[in-house]
Amino acid sequence: MVGKRGQFTIFIVLGFVLIAAFAFLLFARGLVVQERLKLQAEMVVQEAIRSNNINFYVKSCLERVTDDAVYLLSLQGGKLYENQGGSWPNPVDVGKDYLISNLSASFYNISFYNYTNISYGIKPNLNSSCVFPSPPNYPLANTSLDIIKREYHNKSILANSCDFYTGALGVVSLPKLCDPNGTNRLNASGHNASFYRFGTCKFGYDENSAQEQLQTYIANALEICVDFSVFENIGYNVTVINDPDSTVTFSNKYFVANVSYPFKVKLGRSMITIDQGFELKKNIRLKQVYEYAQALIEQEYKDIHFNIENDFRNPFLGWDTKISLVRQVNPCIDCEAGKFDDIFQIVDNESLIRGHPLVFQFAVKNRAPVLDWIDFGQRYNVVVKEGREIVINPFGKDPDENIVFYNYSGWMEHFNSTFDEIGCSQDYEACVVNPALYVENQNFVVRNWSSSELYRETGRNASYRTSRKDIGLHHTLVHVVDDQGLEDYQNVSIMVYDVPIAVPSGRNIYENIGNRNASKEDPYILDAKALSYFTGVLEFEWRDEWEGYLNRTDKNETPIPDPVNIEDINTKNFTKVGTHNITLSLKYFDEYDGVQWTTPTMMLVEVHQCLPHRNPNTAPYPYHYIETIDSYDDQIKVENNPFLADHTCCNDNYEITDGNICYYFEEYGSYKSLNDLSVDGRFSEIPFPDVNYNINNPNYIVDESDNDIWMRNFTRRCDGTRGNICQGDRAQEVINITGCDDFTLDMPDERCSGPPIQNPDFSIEFSINNPGCAEYDETTFEAEFQGGTGSCNYTEVCSTLGNGGFGTGGDYFCNATCDGFGDCDKTILDVNFCDDCTLLEENANDAEENSQTCNNNGDCPERATPCYGSKEGRCDIGGCYQQTQTTNIETCPNDCSSFDCVFNEYYPTNVHPDTRNRKETCFLKEYNPDVTQRTCETCGQIWTAGGQGTIGGTGTGRGDLNEGYCCGDDANEYYLSYGGTSACCDETSDCVFNGICYEDGDGENVDADPAEESCNTGVWW
Repeated sequence: MVGKRGQFTIFIVLGFVLIAAFAFLLFARGLVVQERLKLQAEMVVQEAIRSNNINFYVKSCLERVTDDAVYLLSLQGGKLYENQGGSWPNPVDVGKDYLISNLSASFYNISFYNYTNISYGIKPNLNSSCVFPSPPNYPLANTSLDIIKREYHNKSILANSCDFYTGALGVVSLPKLCDPNGTNRLNASGHNASFYRFGTCKFGYDENSAQEQLQTYIANALEICVDFSVFENIGYNVTVINDPDSTVTFSNKYFVANVSYPFKVKLGRSMITIDQGFELKKNIRLKQVYEYAQALIEQEYKDIHFNIENDFRNPFLGWDTKISLVRQVNPCIDCEAGKFDDIFQIVDNESLIRGHPLVFQFAVKNRAPVLDWIDFGQRYNVVVKEGREIVINPFGKDPDENIVFYNYSGWMEHFNSTFDEIGCSQDYEACVVNPALYVENQNFVVRNWSSSELYRETGRNASYRTSRKDIGLHHTLVHVVDDQGLEDYQNVSIMVYDVPIAVPSGRNIYENIGNRNASKEDPYILDAKALSYFTGVLEFEWRDEWEGYLNRTDKNETPIPDPVNIEDINTKNFTKVGTHNITLSLKYFDEYDGVQWTTPTMMLVEVHQCLPHRNPNTAPYPYHYIETIDSYDDQIKVENNPFLADHTCCNDNYEITDGNICYYFEEYGSYKSLNDLSVDGRFSEIPFPDVNYNINNPNYIVDESDNDIWMRNFTRRCDGTRGNICQGDRAQEVINITGCDDFTLDMPDERCSGPPIQNPDFSIEFSINNPGCAEYDETTFEAEFQGGTGSCNYTEVCSTLGNGGFGTGGDYFCNATCDGFGDCDKTILDVNFCDDCTLLEENANDAEENSQTCNNNGDCPERATPCYGSKEGRCDIGGCYQQTQTTNIETCPNDCSSFDCVFNEYYPTNVHPDTRNRKETCFLKEYNPDVTQRTCETCGQIWTAGGQGTIGGTGTGRGDLNEGYCCGDDANEYYLSYGGTSACCDETSDCVFNGICYEDGDGENVDADPAEESCNTGVWW
C-alpha cells in the first residue's frame, strides 16, 4: 500500500509540471504575436505618415507654435499665462504683477506681440525677517554698502535668514528655467542624454518652470493647429487621437521640441496603439539667454554697485558679442503704480525667430536708494572738536541707477542749539553718560547744511563750523531720495567735544597776603584748572618766560619749588623781582590732529623780595614754634612749618630789612639753675649752643647769691639777606635782677620767690612784662634747688620782681612782695583797677550761649558776643593790622574799602585757669568776607553772584561765577550794575550786562534794537 501511494504522488507532480509548461508556452506565444503585431502596426503608421505627408504637416505646426511659445515666453519675462495657453496664473494689476510695453517702438512688428505683459524679474525685498524694508535701517541697520555686498553677493550664503534667491536689494521674480522632473533634470540619462548632450540648469529648478510652461503651451497650441481629420481616409485603418504630449529639452546652443501622438492601428481583429513622435530642433539659444538674464538679475539684487546697463558685457555671466542689451527707463507712463519701473531687453542676434532676433525682456520694480553708513568708528557717528568744521560726505546709491538727491534735516538745518555748561557741571556724571540732555534746541530754521558753500557746489556734501555753543550731542538726518520720492536716511549722531579752557591761578600759603603776591623766599603753588566737560586734559604746561621756567605735569597743583626747604629756597624759587607773566596751557587729544595744546592763558604774579606775613605768636625760623587751637574741640595742634612763623625781617613794603631784632628770649631763675644745664627748660643751651654767656659783674656771684633772681636774655637781629629767617648777629647776657634776703625760722628756710620759670609772652613786642598774678605750684627755688621745704600757701601768688618780672596769666596786673613768713602781701598799685588778684577776675561771657541758631562757639559774627567786652575787625594795610575795638558792633574800619578786609571775633575758650571755673581767656576766630555773605555785609560790602573771575587782573577769564562773591573787600573791586543786574568788576571803566563785566571798548547788544552797543568808560553807548 505504501508503494502504491508513492507512485500516485509522483504522477500528481508530473501533472503540475506539464500544466505550467503548457501555460508558459501559451504566454510566450502571445508575447511573440503581440510584438509581431506591434512591429506590423509601426510599419503601417510609418507608411501612412510617409504616404500622406503627416510628418511635414505636424512639424509645420510644431515649428510655428514653438516659435510663438519661445518668443512670447521671452517677451513676457519667462511667463506664459493660462489665458494664452500656458500654465502661469493670469496677471491682475499693472504695476504690481506686470508692465505693458509697446514692442514695435523698438523692434519690428512681430505677429500679435506688439503689446506684451512683461513680468517683473526683480521686486523689492519686503521680507522684514531678512532685511529692513524701510528707512532708516534699510536694508540693513548700521551697515556700509560694501558689507551689504559681501554678505549677499554669494548665493550660497544664507545671510540674515534670506534664501538663496533673495538679496538685500531685491528678490527674484523670474521663474526658474527648468522642471525638476524634466529632461534637463539633474543626473538625466538615456537616449536624450547621449544624443542631445543637454546640460543641467545653473540657477535651480522649480515647479511651473519656463520649461514646463513651454511644454504646456506647445501641447495646447498643437491641439488647435493639427487637425488629423484630413487624414481619415488614408486607407490604412489608422486613426489618430489629438492629445499630444510635448517635451522641450534645452542645450546651450539650441533646444529640441518633441511632440508625441497616440496612433491606433486595426490589424485583423486586434487594435494596436503606437505613440509616434515628431521632433523639432531649433537653433535658438534660449537656455543661454535665459541663464544670462538670471545671472544679471542675481548680480543686480545682491550687489549695490552692479549696473545692468553698463556691466552686462561680462563673459563670466554668459554674454558674448552676439548679445546686446537695451534699457527702457520708465516706459509705462500711464501706469500709476509702475510709472518709475524699468524694462531691460536682452537681444540675441544669434537666435533668429521668423527672421528676427530673440528678445528676452523683464521688468525691474523701482527700489529705494541706499545711503551708505556714515560713521567714524567711534561711540558717535561723527566726532569733532569745537571750532572745527564738520564735513558730511554722504554717498547714496540707487539700485536702479537712477539719479538721487540729497537733503538734510534736524540739527543746524531746522533748529540750532545751545549747550548748558552750568547744568552739565552741576550733574557731570549724567552729562557724560547722555550729553544730549544738556543741549537746549531752539526751533529756528537755520539751514546751515543746505546753505553751506560745499552743498551749493555739490548738491550732496555739506559742512558747518562749530563753536562753543555747539558742545554736546546732536542729531542731523541725512536723506537720499530718487525721482519717485523713495528715500533712505540716517539719523547721524554728531558729538562736538569741547576744547578745554585753561584757568590758571596761584596762591601763597598765607591768609593775610594776597594770592597774587609771591616772593623769592616763600613757596608758591600754581593751581591749574580746566573748563572741560567731554575732553580729558592729559597734561598741564606752566611757563614763566622771564624766569625761563617750564613745567609739564599731570597734577593740578604745582609747588614752586618742589621740594621746599626754607634754608635754600631763595636759590631755587623765583629769582627776579617784578611782575611775572605766567601762562598755563592744556594738553588734550584731538580726533583729527592727535595731541594738541591749547592757547596759553596768562595770569600776573607780583614777585617781591619777601612777604610780610605776620604771626605774633611765634618767632621766625629757626626759633618758630607754632601752636594752633581748634575752636570746636579746643585741641592744641603744633605745626612745624617754618614758613608760617613771623616774617620779622620783611617790612610792610615787601622789602628785607636789617638791624632790627628778629628774636628775643629771656628767662628767670636762680644762679644754681643757670649753671645746671642738665635741668630742662632753665638756662639750657638750646636753641643757641654756639653763644657764650656774658655775665655782668661775675665777682658779685657768691654763695649767698645762689638764691637770688637772675635773668638771662638772648637777642638776634636781621642780617638783611632774608625776610623770613632770623640769622643775623646774636647777643646774650645774664643779669642779677634782685637778691632775696634769708629768713631763718624754727622750720627750714622759706623764701618766697618769683613766678614759675617760663618764656615771656612774645606777642608784646619783646618787652619785659609787667609782673602779674601767676598760678604758683607751691615750689620755691630753695625747695627745688637747695633742699628747702618751705612753700607759699596761696593758690595764686604775686611776683616779687617788681617792674623786672612778668606775669603768666590772669586778667589784671599787680605787684606784691614777700612777707618773710611764706605769704605774699598784696601791694595795690591802683585800688580802682586791682584790689585783689583772687577776686577781681571778670567772667568772659558769650551772648551766643543761649542762642538756638548758633553752636556755642562764636560762629555768629553778626550777633553781639562780647568776650572781655570787645570785638575787633582788622584790615591788611601794607602788612600791618589796624585794629578797631567796639563793644557791640562787629565791623571793619572805614578805610577797608581799598584793602583786603578780614573780620576777627574773640569768644570764650571754655578754659578755666583757676579753681573758680570762670572763662577768663578768649580765642580768636577769623572770617573771610568772600566765604560768607553775612560777614561780607557786616564788613559793609556788597554780596554779588557775578563778575570777573580775575579781580585785580587784566580781565581775562571773564564770565559768570558759580558761587557768590564779596565785592569791595579786596583791592580793585568795584560793584557795578546795569538793567537790573550787577557784577563785581576790576575797573570802574567796565560795563555790566547780564551779570558779566565788559572792558572799556567791548561791544554787546544790551537793548531791544538790533544794533550793538559799546562800553564807553562805564556807560553803554
